[in-house]
Amino acid sequence: GLMDLIQDYFLLAKTHLRPLEEAYRGREIFPIRDDESIFVSLAAFREHLLGQTLKSAFDQAEHPEKLFIGAVVQNCFGT
Repeated sequence: GLMDLIQDYFLLAKTHLRPLEEAYRGREIFPIRDDESIFVSLAAFREHLLGQTLKSAFDQAEHPEKLFIGAVVQNCFGT
């Protein structure tokens, strides 16, 4: 039932995520930039307006050369 599902979730998290937490706790995974750049992280699920959103971000940025985008795009093609 529901409690089994919850227990399974926590077991998976403990088994697979805990080692990563222990390995990287207190450490930088990626170097931190010191150049006044701006990083925007976004996720887009079946978002047909993503291109317009990105263009708008650069158009409205005071310093678009300092803008860096990280996007996870999740599309579903087919039936």
